[in-house]
Order: sequence, then structure tokens, then C-alpha cells
Amino acid sequence: MESLFHTFDCRNNPSSGFWQEVSSSKTENLVKSTIFGGDLYISYGTKGMKKKKCVLTSTSLYYLSKWGIPKSKSDIRWKIIQPFVEGSDKKPLYGFRIYGNKAEDFYVNSSKDLEKWLEKLSKVGIFNTFDEDFMVIKEISKGTGCIVNLCRSLEDMKEYAVKTVDKCILFTKPYMLQNIVAEISALRTTDHPHVIKLFSVYEDEGKVCLVLEYLPNGDLLKKLKQVKKLSQDDTLKFIGRLLHTLSYLHALKIVHRDLKLENICFFSDCIYDFKIIDFGLSCLYEHGLSQKCGTIGYVAPEVLKGEIYDHKVDIFAIGVIMFYLLSSRPLFRGKNPQDIAEKNKNCQVHISHFNFKGVSKKCVDLISWMISANPASRPNAYEALKNELLVSEKPYCIDLYNLDDTVDVHSFEKRNTCESVNFPQFTRTKVMNNNFLC
Repeated sequence: MESLFHTFDCRNNPSSGFWQEVSSSKTENLVKSTIFGGDLYISYGTKGMKKKKCVLTSTSLYYLSKWGIPKSKSDIRWKIIQPFVEGSDKKPLYGFRIYGNKAEDFYVNSSKDLEKWLEKLSKVGIFNTFDEDFMVIKEISKGTGCIVNLCRSLEDMKEYAVKTVDKCILFTKPYMLQNIVAEISALRTTDHPHVIKLFSVYEDEGKVCLVLEYLPNGDLLKKLKQVKKLSQDDTLKFIGRLLHTLSYLHALKIVHRDLKLENICFFSDCIYDFKIIDFGLSCLYEHGLSQKCGTIGYVAPEVLKGEIYDHKVDIFAIGVIMFYLLSSRPLFRGKNPQDIAEKNKNCQVHISHFNFKGVSKKCVDLISWMISANPASRPNAYEALKNELLVSEKPYCIDLYNLDDTVDVHSFEKRNTCESVNFPQFTRTKVMNNNFLC
């Protein structure tokens, strides 16, 4: 099978072999970052099996010395993982193969041990057994080269939203591959009640699948068509939670870059039970961004002007959303898309001229602050939350002091061409449906 992610895997594993040298200067804090560990067995042919003490982190598989010191590692974020069963029915051997520059087979003691390892590996690597693990129920939405289906897991019988992308399109359109990689990287870094959850990633001969949380109650645009507009109190509570979520993302150095009504979805009928979705344009903010991207009407002016920008572009989008919630109309309107884009670019709007019924001047001033044309005059999420109208909204509790110990999101500002690699075929019994007890 040709993997779309081979280039990214090679970037993380520069040595030609499966195992990489552990750098003394860039060693992970295994105490904080380990998500699973145990004994794995590697076959050495006629020499038999050798037991290795291994630990899994959010990025890599390590094997340790008998004193617990990391000896070697392999970054497995973009590697394909395939479970297997060898041997006879009376004496089966359970294990999994991890593909990369060189494939490595790992064996475990029992089917239950395999189940535990695969559960944790699904949070880090990429599986290739989607058709055996899921059943498609119906189509939810469809875009260019991308379909979102409602699927049922054949393991736990739960429903998931699965974004499926045709690999033929990804091979010919590298920017779409960059979007997929950005979304996977961002969502595997986050754990927040207002950010959609990514459960696992699959790749096979024809497609890439992202198994996501199913949000059955529609998006914010649909919600506003039902309620027209929100009161000031409801709007401030909603925006406060949205800003707290943004503060969390920005602490992780993630910039979403496409916040809009359609990218905020609900898991209940309550307006506060929302999740931010679609991280395809997200990236790591470090020293300034330059790529023009986003949705006209929500994009910060500095992006459209081709200037260097930062995380404050997300604040501008929240200001636009807040305006829409209170007025039930878009901030920038025009005769055609070009006219809207020009008004967006020049930020041709005077909020104080609008007649908001039941909305205080302080609330209007808050919108004006967040959509400031000059990013230097625009607040960051933390500063916006200190506004007297928002201070009562309590944040989601999370320890932000230790984020840098685990964050490892790549910046995908630069376009990269995609290379592929042919994985060798081998004869084995696949483990179906992640059910190892049958």
C-alpha cells in the first residue's frame, strides 16, 4: 500500500531504520507523557523472541533498558499499524506490525494485551482496517473529494462522524493533504469539552478516514435560522465560552483560522453545548503567519492584505460571530462575493451605527474591540475575557503550566510535495473489528 504520510514520517524519523537514537537534548519527559507501557516481544528468527520493555507517548514508541532508561524510539504518528494473528487456532500468536522506513513486528502475551495496546495506539498512529471496523449508516455531508458519513463501530456499536477523503485527490492536490495533516495534528493535541474529538485515523488503498465525534444537533448557522438571534445575556455566555476555548487553543499555539457559524456544531439542543470543528486550516503559531486562508466575511483584514499575522485573526472571527448572534445578519454585506471581500479587507463597517435592540453600548464596544482593523488594537483571548461583561464566565479547568511538555504540533504553512512508499505485502490473518476474543 502507498502511504500518503510517508514524507511526514521520514521527517520525524530521519534514520533509515525503524528505531531512532534518543537525543539527550530533546528527550520527552516520559513520566508526564507516557500514555501506556508494557512488555512487547520482537522476533529474532532462529534466536527466538526477545522481550523489550516499551512505553508509548503521544508521539512515539520507546524501548527501555532494564534500568528504565530510554534506549531507542520511533515516532509513530504517521506510521501504519496493522494487527495480526499468527500460528494455529490452538496456539495463536497475537501482535501488530508498524510500517515505516522499515517495518517492525511486535508480539504480545494475549488477545487482551493486544486489545489494550491497539486502543492506545489508535490515539497515536494510523490503522488500515476501516472497512472491517465500521459500518456506514448514511451520508451526512459532501464536499470536494470529501464525504462525512455517519458510521457505527462494529466493536462498541457507537455512532461516529467519519470524514473520508479520496486518496487520488490527495495525491494530486497537496494542499488538501496539508489540511488533513493539520487537522489530525491539532485534534490529537487537544482535549477540551468545546473542541471536537478525534478518536482514530485510518488509511487504506483508496481513502483516508478520520473517525470523529458525532454532533447530531447541527451547526450555529442552522441554530440561528431557528431562533433568529440571541439575547445579550445568552450571547455573552456563548462568546465567553468560545473565548475560553480559544484561549486554550492559543495556549497550545494552535490558530484555527476558519472560525465561522458553520464550524461550531452542537451535541444537544442547548446553545452552550457546542464544539469547534474543522481544523483543516489550523496551524502552529510561532513567529508569524502569512498564508491567505479562511472564509470571506470572517477573515481578519491583515490576512486579506497579505500581511504577517498571528493568533488574533481568530479574535476577529469571534467578533464577527458575536455581531451575527445579536443582529441575525452578517457583518459584511455586498452585491457579490468580490464586493464583500473588499469590504472585509478594508473593514468597512461602523458598529456604532447599527441599531441593536436590547444591546448595551458596552456590548457594542466589545464587538468593535474584537473586530479592530489594526491587530495591535485587537485583544487576545485572555484580554477579551477580562472585559467586565465576560468576567463572570468561568473557564474550563485545565493545567496550562504543563502544556509545553506534551505539545508537538507541526506548522504546515509551507506547502510540501507528497511522496509515497510501497509497503510489502505479507500473509497473515487480520484482526477484525478490534474484537480479539472471538
